[in-house]
Amino acid sequence: MGGDLNLKKSWHPVLMSNQKKVWEEEQKALEERKKIDQIMKERAEERQIQELEDLQAAAGGSKRQARVEWMYNGPSSGQAGTTEEMEGYLLGKRRIDGLLKGTENQKLEKSATQDSFMAIQNANTARDTAAKIREDPMLAIKKQEQAAYEAMMNDPGMIRSEKRNARSIITVTITTIIDIERIVLETAVEVGTEATREGTGTSTRTDTQTAQGNANVTESQTDIAKTDPDAGGKMTSPQGVIVGEDDRIHHLYPGHDLRHDEKKNRHGRGRGHHTGRESEPQSQKLVDEEVDLALTRPLDAMVTATGGEGDDRAARLAAMQQDATDLDQQREQRLKEIAEREERDRERDDSARMRSSKYGVRAEFVDKFHKKAGEMSLGQRMGRNGVSISVLLARFTEAFIPATVIEWEGDAFEVENLEEICLSYEKNDDVWTRAFLSLVILLQPPTAQHGLVKKGIFSVDKTSFALALGPSVVEKATGRVLPVSKLLLDTHDAFVSGLVPIAKSRLMFAELPTHLGVPVPSRLRLTAPAHKQPLAGLRFAVKDTFALKGLRTGYGNQAWRDHHPPAKVTAPVIELLIEAGAVLVGKVKTTEFAEGLDPNEWTEAPCPVNPRGDEHQKPSSSSTGSAVAAAAYEWLDFSIGTDTGGSIRHPAGVNGLYGQRPSHGIVSLEGVLGATDLFNTVGIFARDVDVFSRVGSHLIRPQPKPFPLPRTKKYKYNLLYPTRAPQITNPDQHHGGQHRWFPHPSVDVSVWTEAEKQIENVVLEIEAKLDCQRIAFNINELWRATPPVGQPRSLDDAVGHVYSAITTASAVHGGIDQFMAEYTKINDGRLPPISDLVRRRLDHGRNLPDKTITLALEAMQAFRTWTETTLFGSYDQEAITVIIFPQACGRPDYRDDIADRTLLFNDTFSIYAFGYLVGCPDYTIPVAEVPYHSKISQQIEYLPVSISLVGRPGTDIELFNILQHLHKTNVISNVEAGPRLFLKPASPPRQLNESEE
Repeated sequence: MGGDLNLKKSWHPVLMSNQKKVWEEEQKALEERKKIDQIMKERAEERQIQELEDLQAAAGGSKRQARVEWMYNGPSSGQAGTTEEMEGYLLGKRRIDGLLKGTENQKLEKSATQDSFMAIQNANTARDTAAKIREDPMLAIKKQEQAAYEAMMNDPGMIRSEKRNARSIITVTITTIIDIERIVLETAVEVGTEATREGTGTSTRTDTQTAQGNANVTESQTDIAKTDPDAGGKMTSPQGVIVGEDDRIHHLYPGHDLRHDEKKNRHGRGRGHHTGRESEPQSQKLVDEEVDLALTRPLDAMVTATGGEGDDRAARLAAMQQDATDLDQQREQRLKEIAEREERDRERDDSARMRSSKYGVRAEFVDKFHKKAGEMSLGQRMGRNGVSISVLLARFTEAFIPATVIEWEGDAFEVENLEEICLSYEKNDDVWTRAFLSLVILLQPPTAQHGLVKKGIFSVDKTSFALALGPSVVEKATGRVLPVSKLLLDTHDAFVSGLVPIAKSRLMFAELPTHLGVPVPSRLRLTAPAHKQPLAGLRFAVKDTFALKGLRTGYGNQAWRDHHPPAKVTAPVIELLIEAGAVLVGKVKTTEFAEGLDPNEWTEAPCPVNPRGDEHQKPSSSSTGSAVAAAAYEWLDFSIGTDTGGSIRHPAGVNGLYGQRPSHGIVSLEGVLGATDLFNTVGIFARDVDVFSRVGSHLIRPQPKPFPLPRTKKYKYNLLYPTRAPQITNPDQHHGGQHRWFPHPSVDVSVWTEAEKQIENVVLEIEAKLDCQRIAFNINELWRATPPVGQPRSLDDAVGHVYSAITTASAVHGGIDQFMAEYTKINDGRLPPISDLVRRRLDHGRNLPDKTITLALEAMQAFRTWTETTLFGSYDQEAITVIIFPQACGRPDYRDDIADRTLLFNDTFSIYAFGYLVGCPDYTIPVAEVPYHSKISQQIEYLPVSISLVGRPGTDIELFNILQHLHKTNVISNVEAGPRLFLKPASPPRQLNESEE
């Protein structure tokens, strides 16, 4: 078996039962979350109401009486009573008044004491009410509080103790009122911002004054700010507003210029140069007045209630006013210290810049700047350009703000430059949209200047801060710039799961269920110099037979996935692609144990949908998902599969793709599952010739040693052209894949199929571009004339059974039998779920005698030697010998057609044997498409026509060179994703004649 078979299949996200469970759990979690949010909202409202009532009471307002309300309700509130009570209540007489004040209360006290339990239970309504009043727990608490209050007011020592605590009371009260003021001001800022977005362009005077007042009160807010570890060590308020290192909170409003705020903080708050309270903004005066009221009114009430002397009251008021004055002075002192510290830092930086500019000694400033910049967050670095991240983000209401990162090398950046960049982004990227222009982060040299702050464009020194270009989101709470991916639907059922890199490692991934989408990163952030990462910007998917660190490998079977642990390392071939800059976005489906299966033989997951034609054609196997994904999705550049007996070449043909089976043994199979390493190899699918050549050439690094050629200016080519026997005019009437041979030259062209005519045109072009002539031959006749010693004269008898014997025996003894034994042991003797066809094939390999395997290996070696000496060796050895043959001929093969499985294998010679028996490189090339009448759509549809080029082992690069040359000379071209291979002008569908049907 290929690679580490100790791999396992995980929980399958495509099954409807599992999706239902996930959905049900999500709904439960959502309902629970709603309940929690409602409870938290109610508690927050209760706290706000309680705080407002406390503030109102402290300011001298009426106090809310805490009591059991239902005990004080009258008959109209639902209580039962006598007729007299009902009538009295309607006349305005309340029995509770008589109970509390009148003679009836005295009568009740005589007849029903507080300790009379029986009186409470059996008394009339009036007595029962009186007993309830006396036993009201809140009444007892209020009596205790009243007694304590009177004791305190009669004790001078306690009054002095309260004075000592006055300072803490003042601080708490001011903090609370400032919180309320800040909420009001932030609301005003948001309203002003919305007005600007609607086209006003400027803010009102009230908005400006509000923002200025807010900036002045923020210094007290820092006393209650908390450190947020996720914010890079910065201080954040309880509402998530980011506080910079200078302990200031900035709020952005339309037309706001931070430089004016900095001048105010250095020279005073008002427009003039006065520094007293009279120069403070109106909002600050309002806060101070509220503080004074909140502090004085409760003390006035206490003096009046206790009947204290006037001089004591005056002393208390004087002490309170002195404390308030001290608090103002301390606040002014803090502001002054902050302004001085900022001024010193600014002067020090300016001095360093001047020294470096004057004397050319740049190292001192640069070293200090880079050292400090390395410890800064995005917000702090942007703040060094005169813009605070809190100011930048305050105008947004979203927790994550769409942003665009652009780079500029020039000195001046204008709006016109932004439009040019946007047009380039739209052309080159399928993730970025203009919705990401909510915020623009400009990477530019430190000397560059721009004046577009008011337009939402903010600059960052790119020499000290590396950001990937393109779309991003900025987390408002922390200022972090986060990458984004676009979730795209898997409409053709090709994927097992999407993949997201984790732990800052490009080699570890987390799986994303396909119903959520496949995460696709922006191409803009994937660009890199070609000499460093030749595959940068290319997205790819991998067949679910490759090991990926931390993930289970499915191998097309749920029980296999569940039984084996996650892979400890990633397959080296995948590491090679990722290190070259390619981005892995998902795992794609394969058939069970990579066997050849039709769509109706898939038992655990839906078979991927071939996108060509009417989308009801068989996609082939076993690299089914790899081929479908590359053919269906324009956002995927290439995919990785494996080829044992044709699992890349045939899917590439029927899905209209370029497919590569490299020379056997030049690509690592470590961490790759397959039937047998003797035949298996890794290859790619692609739609673009350049991508196909770049990835394929990189995949076979170190490049195989080229076939030795003479030192001539121009290569020579031998183009071998295998044909059918002259008597075979209709290849569909014969077994053995006769449609993969060309028509015999003696057969009249009028009986050729449309696909054969299209292929003939391509062969003529190849002959012209390569300056060679085809060499027609019949491989069956050639073998019959020159058979190896000891081998049958029939090619079918000689090598037809080799593939089925070696692959089934190797699969069984290489790991599947061990898996089945372990599964049976831990599951009470039950066998793992395996489809009937696969089980029968495994039984075939399990029952093969050793002699059959030995004969198959001998036949394989005999055919390999015969190919090298007789087939390739019979022609010009100074030329590159290439075999060309039809791969896909545009024949409809509907996915609901049931294959005849009477025979488990087609043990006849296959032209694919040059790949798996000899180890030749075999490349599939789409060249045309032919029409057919679909029984599904009842319309004219088109299916791919493909050819294959086979070279001698080790001539992989030579085949890529041929493809590049044919592409440059317009013999072949790139293909599109979707139903059609080539874009053509729209024309009315034509009807097929009988011969075409």
